[in-house]
Amino acid sequence: MKVSVVMSVYQQGHLTALRAAIVSVLSQSFCDFEFIIYADGCKDDILSFLHDFERTDKRIRVLAGLRNHGLAYGLNQCLRSATGEFIMRMDADDWCEPLRLEHQLKALHEHPEAEWCSCNALLFDDHGIWGERVLKESPDTMDLRFKPPFIHAATLFRAGCLKTVGGYRDTRWTRRVEDIDLWFRLYAHGYRGINCADRDYWIREDHTAYRRRRYRYRINECWVKHQGFKQLHLYPKAFPYVIKPLIVGLIPQVILKRLRGESIRSL
Repeated sequence: MKVSVVMSVYQQGHLTALRAAIVSVLSQSFCDFEFIIYADGCKDDILSFLHDFERTDKRIRVLAGLRNHGLAYGLNQCLRSATGEFIMRMDADDWCEPLRLEHQLKALHEHPEAEWCSCNALLFDDHGIWGERVLKESPDTMDLRFKPPFIHAATLFRAGCLKTVGGYRDTRWTRRVEDIDLWFRLYAHGYRGINCADRDYWIREDHTAYRRRRYRYRINECWVKHQGFKQLHLYPKAFPYVIKPLIVGLIPQVILKRLRGESIRSL
């Protein structure tokens, strides 16, 4: 098996969005993959919905946990069952273009020095596309100071690098910042990644998503960045970026919305 697609599902708000995410994976032009979906303490209706899909396509394998443990735990369960040379991430309420997997496999073939490949993404909500995320082609350690230089859910990894770092860290300090922690640990091991220019991923996100982030997860981000920058020997210059999440959390929403708009290209 060449590719393992991994997705963790909890209490999906709209089964229509979950269906679209699953169908977008099954519709990939490159079809040599297994699709592992972990039901992280899901209600019976969601579990039944997933099993219905499992019966329609032999590439799908549904794993289920009795109670919710969080994204890192769910993805680690998927990784333990994965058999592919590559691991493709997918979030349960997003969507990807049919050529996504083909493009990313091609990019990693052309860049053997890279251990993973992410891509640019469109931002959409119930009203349609409203923006895009444009990423630097070859981020380095200095790019970790600002914000994640890769879109986690839009990434295709070589399986070996994830195994080397032990997958995702499932701790109270990494909750909701599992991706940031992962990038730091991968870079600390000497691994590097790239971004494709293709806009092959669609992130379901509304304009007020930044308001819903709890302050305790900003504290988690500070802890992860503190540990990560120490590993990368970027102190003391990186210290302002360690406390940045706490400061941003105190900025009035009107100002934050304006600042956020500068980092996302509107369409």
